[in-house]
Amino acid sequence: MKRRILTALTFVLLISSSVFAQSNKDKGISAVKSGDYVSGVNLLKSVVTSDKSYDANYYYAKALMETGSYKEAEQYFNIALKDDDEGVGAMIGLGELAARKKEYGKAYGFFKKGSKADPENIPVLLAWGRTYSKAGNIDSAIFILTRAKSIDNKNADVYVALGDAYFYRRAYTASLDNYKEALKLNNRSAAAEFGIGNIYYRQMLLENDNTGKINGQLFSQAASQFDKAIQLDKNFAPAYFELGRLYYFNGDYDKAITNFKMYSTLTPGTSEGNGYYAKTLYSQKKYTEAMALVNEMLAKNPNDEIANKYKSFILIDEEINKDEPNAEKIKEGIALFTKVPAEYLDKEDYVKIAEAYIAIKDLQNGYKYYFSAIDIDTTDSDKNEFLNMAITQIMNKDYDNAMTNLAKAETFGEEDYRIAYYRGYANFEQKKFDESIAEFQKSIVLNPNAISPQLLLAFAYAQLDKKEDAIREFKKVLVLDPENSDAIEALKILEA
Repeated sequence: MKRRILTALTFVLLISSSVFAQSNKDKGISAVKSGDYVSGVNLLKSVVTSDKSYDANYYYAKALMETGSYKEAEQYFNIALKDDDEGVGAMIGLGELAARKKEYGKAYGFFKKGSKADPENIPVLLAWGRTYSKAGNIDSAIFILTRAKSIDNKNADVYVALGDAYFYRRAYTASLDNYKEALKLNNRSAAAEFGIGNIYYRQMLLENDNTGKINGQLFSQAASQFDKAIQLDKNFAPAYFELGRLYYFNGDYDKAITNFKMYSTLTPGTSEGNGYYAKTLYSQKKYTEAMALVNEMLAKNPNDEIANKYKSFILIDEEINKDEPNAEKIKEGIALFTKVPAEYLDKEDYVKIAEAYIAIKDLQNGYKYYFSAIDIDTTDSDKNEFLNMAITQIMNKDYDNAMTNLAKAETFGEEDYRIAYYRGYANFEQKKFDESIAEFQKSIVLNPNAISPQLLLAFAYAQLDKKEDAIREFKKVLVLDPENSDAIEALKILEA
């Protein structure tokens, strides 16, 4: 009798376990489909230990990929393909994983295979087009995405992908038109609202490069768009990340940290969120907290590229602005930086390491990394890299090369008062006062509120014994800055 009862109980438990697993499988797949990838991982993790079906492993792999666990995601996409070797979704997933590692040739191979299995599969064409965009092959991206549009011209995601392609080309009007078309078809497209936010953000950065000021309207528009994306989809991780970066750029560090933390919660397999969190902490001069965070990241993964990068920057930043920087600590930071693979580095990173080399008087490597920054992405913002290099060269009395880089900076975008100012400054330092006067005057025309060119213009006149001109220009300085001690002292001497 006891044996029968135990057998019955065992049977009930087996049925119960099976029902529970099926329930978790269904819930997990539904979570992934709705974009709740963290819940998808948690629900499907136990399911895939025994369930080798395509659906269970594909959706688990997708959830892992979207939460940043790329190595595991690749494993489970391949398990899914063992159950269905023509599973297009898994092929797309493997292609997207390769693209995230910038292995674009490998990615295209998966997309071609998926397209061969289903030539009119829109998700395949979208992934293929997006990858072309990220690789900088915009013409191919537009060609593939136009093909997708010809198959389904009512698909909002197609227009979002086209918007992304034109964004990468910096054709912002065409990009915006496509995002707006996507919203006409699906007014709840978080990706479209996010794309519009990126346009405003990019325009704000470009204007900042040219003027040195943040355009408040563009800032607000970008923040509003990222917020809209989040309101439409609380799990849309990229919006939190870019909103965090936007607030970081504006110096609103508390809001930046809140968004980076949320991004890390949604993508626990990545370190970008915590990396920017650490970066924000050291921007606040909270070096101890920043170092504790990156060391915590490195304790989990000693080879964490993002953690090593930001540990490098923390070591450098602790020293670089000191009156007497510790060269050995800066070199330790540089050594960590050199271990970070190129695919984890952007323009800002190369500029930072260039500044580190210059701080220890290694000008050759400093200039080399400035050029590395420029080589990453030739855009109007490269003006700043050439300008920064020129400033460094002026300070080190390397005037010929400085003039060369100022000329290169001048080829980007609209005229910039800073270029004329530093050309004037270089001439002033070489006692070429007539030439410096012409440049300072040009700088003032471009930015009448800039104090430095006005002040040095006055000093240049003084050096040429043009007393009345010098007095006039020093008085203009005091209109802009009534407490400017240099102008006040100079006028006391000139008017004595």
